[in-house]
Amino acid sequence: MSFLNNETDRINEQVVTNLQELKRLNSVVEKHSDSFLLNETDEPNHHLKDIIEHSPFIESGQIIDNKGNVLVTYPKLLNYQKDLLKIKKDTIETVTLTQEIEFSEVKHMDNKNYIVLSIPVITQKGVEQIVNFSVELTGNFMFQSITDNLHFDDNSYGYVLDHRGKVIFHPKNNQVGSDKSSDILIQAILSRKSGFEELTNSQGTSYYVSYQYIHELKWTIVSLIPVEKTLLLPREFNEVLIPIFILLSIVLFLITTVMMHRAFKPLTKLFNAVQKVSRGDYSHRIVDVDGHSEIGSILAKFNVMVTELDQTKQTVRKKTRELKREKNFLNRVINHSPSVIYAMNWSGEFTIANKQFASLFNLKPEDIIGKKEEEFNPNIEDARHYLNVNREIMRTCQVSEVEGSLIDINGLEHWFHIGKVPIKGNDDEDMLVLCVAADITDRKKQEELIRHQAFHDELTGMPNRKMFKERLKEEITKVKNNEVNESTFALLFLDLDRFKYINDTFGHEAGDSLLQMVSDRLNSCISVENVVFRLGGDEFTIIVPDVRARQEVADLSKDILSALSAPYIFKENKFIITASIGISIFPDDGHDAEFMTKYADIAMYQAKEQGKNTFRFYTADMETELSTKIRLEMDLYQALKQEELFIHYQPITSTESDEISGMEALLRWEHPKLGLISPAEFIPIAEQTGLIHTIGEWVLRSACMQSKQWQKQGHLLIKVAVNLSPVQLKHPTIVESVQNILQESELPPEWLELEITESTIMENKRDVVKTLKQIRRLGVSIAIDDFGNGYSSLNALKRLPIDTLKIDRTLVQNLLEDGVDEVILGAVFDMAEKMNLTVVAEGIETEEQYNYLKHQYCQYVQGFLFSQPLNSEDFLKLYSGEK
Repeated sequence: MSFLNNETDRINEQVVTNLQELKRLNSVVEKHSDSFLLNETDEPNHHLKDIIEHSPFIESGQIIDNKGNVLVTYPKLLNYQKDLLKIKKDTIETVTLTQEIEFSEVKHMDNKNYIVLSIPVITQKGVEQIVNFSVELTGNFMFQSITDNLHFDDNSYGYVLDHRGKVIFHPKNNQVGSDKSSDILIQAILSRKSGFEELTNSQGTSYYVSYQYIHELKWTIVSLIPVEKTLLLPREFNEVLIPIFILLSIVLFLITTVMMHRAFKPLTKLFNAVQKVSRGDYSHRIVDVDGHSEIGSILAKFNVMVTELDQTKQTVRKKTRELKREKNFLNRVINHSPSVIYAMNWSGEFTIANKQFASLFNLKPEDIIGKKEEEFNPNIEDARHYLNVNREIMRTCQVSEVEGSLIDINGLEHWFHIGKVPIKGNDDEDMLVLCVAADITDRKKQEELIRHQAFHDELTGMPNRKMFKERLKEEITKVKNNEVNESTFALLFLDLDRFKYINDTFGHEAGDSLLQMVSDRLNSCISVENVVFRLGGDEFTIIVPDVRARQEVADLSKDILSALSAPYIFKENKFIITASIGISIFPDDGHDAEFMTKYADIAMYQAKEQGKNTFRFYTADMETELSTKIRLEMDLYQALKQEELFIHYQPITSTESDEISGMEALLRWEHPKLGLISPAEFIPIAEQTGLIHTIGEWVLRSACMQSKQWQKQGHLLIKVAVNLSPVQLKHPTIVESVQNILQESELPPEWLELEITESTIMENKRDVVKTLKQIRRLGVSIAIDDFGNGYSSLNALKRLPIDTLKIDRTLVQNLLEDGVDEVILGAVFDMAEKMNLTVVAEGIETEEQYNYLKHQYCQYVQGFLFSQPLNSEDFLKLYSGEK
């Protein structure tokens, strides 16, 4: 019993010493708690420094924000020491949420044991920053004194655990920070919180254990004595823990008071000052303010606030005057602006209206403001429509630009380009739409004029070809959509007879006058539902809707022919002109605009062939040519499979050596019934149907394969030229296709030349040039075929990626008879020489032509003078015989 009393006395003596130090810490932190709050410009403050330097048990300190970012540390730590004051993220969250002090686990560094005390710095916004203090547990003499008092003898001692089961204080330093959570005895203590009982540890040793849980610290004080050696009664032993528990409770109380506010001071001065300010007196200030106290700080801030309020009041007065000036200025700007300016609220009432807007209705702005548009706009439907538009703009808060019209007081329509801007107030009911409108009436009239000119013939004023195509499509769509009544319509295609004779005989002025008189007569013949169009020249079309019987169209055609055949007078000259009319009926003769027009045109030519001044309805037997074309199209699909297509080769001769230096691969088709069919007849069909891609690829592959085979056999080593269709050239995979065929045939690209017609390049120059450049990168040369028969200028050739010019046969045929052709050829040769291009002349049929070209800048020739196109066997014989 005396032993325990002596130990208790010694603990109490240490408690007194610790209390004195903690009270000093408490007074310093309490007095300067606001000073711990740092901003980005603060230096390490002296309050943190004072606490650490004058506290015997604090090693270092650190202030962090509530995100864990370090603001200041004192004293500065070495790199390996920086983790000493670092606390876990969940500790930051716990301190921020609970606004209570938190203790860390024991940390080991430099053979010392530390614990970190985290204190929240609380403001009106909550915990903004946290102050962390590191406390050495083993080396600090104050805490060591507590540890020493926990030692009773070798087997009897006490220690302190945190809620995780880790040792905070222990008479054996090597046990501080150790984890006891797995020990059966410790698990029992932590689960029961407080009590006294006999327990057995994991080694089987029984102890009398007294333990007490301190809720605020989440620590448990444990004392234990082996059962076999204890000389104390259980009640006496438990009393030993009471002073220790009291000691730790006092420590908890003193530490938590760090965050308490200082004692309140009288608030009378503040109350009186607030009363005066509430009455509008901003001149009053509170005097004798103690800036070192909390309430003093509040009073000082109140003085600052009143000063700022007084300044704000003066600023508001100044701004009010400025706003009045600005309002007057804006009113003048709005009312003198040439634009129409107005604003409307959700209900449609005008809140702003300038003079320009009011003048449309012969009103003043004040007559409009507060009213709705329906009250003075005669077009009620328009007014309601624009109200809905404005509401949608207010609902979506999206700026919008629209074009609309207003009817003025005189009934005149004014067009405006209106910019609508939503203006949001304090709530949705205060929403406005500000509208600024520019008068575009003149522009609209000009646009209408341009549109009329775009869709009407300038000479006759009739709808032109462009409008004809649109109206024809509209009529077809209308008939197709009318499923209830089986309606139909007729298309009349009219062409004047002998108009060219009149135009050539009496001049273009007479021709123009005749066309105008014809237009007037046509309009006089038709009803309101019918529409006459001038396609161009002396061609006219008429759409006749809702045709119930062919006889109606026939009667109309007779009336037109009769009206047009009456004599015409032009400057005392009288002449007679007639017309031929072709008729197609929808849907009997065609199902789209193209075929309706085509069949009416075919019928018109039939009328001309049958004597003119008559009309004909389209019939299928008129289309022999079309039938032949369709039959060829179907047969062409099978021609490649049936091996009806084959290639002939025509030699290309050098003007220098008179020897074969190249060959052109030419496609031929031998129809099983019709015999040889000209490429000019079946190539267009292949292009229209898309067969040209398959056929063209076959030709290119066959020519490359044959050329490579001859090279392997050692027969000939010359370049082969292959024609490339415009349709092929536009295909997106043409470059890849050429590359693949070269790889398959193993033909070096320098022995292949692709021929492109002149018109192909000029049709879509940019895309074609891009494709040709890609082909040239493969090593393949490019030639322009039939040059001189197209539309390109010599100047345009400078920018084309080509290697060879093939002169069209039309320039060569009359070479020695027509001096113009010779001049043209001379210019071509000069240009080609300057551009370093190779020149090939086609269609050479006489020695005179050849001899002339041999003395020009013309490297190669091709034509029947040397050989017609030959099959592969005959061509090889010709080449071998020449060798």
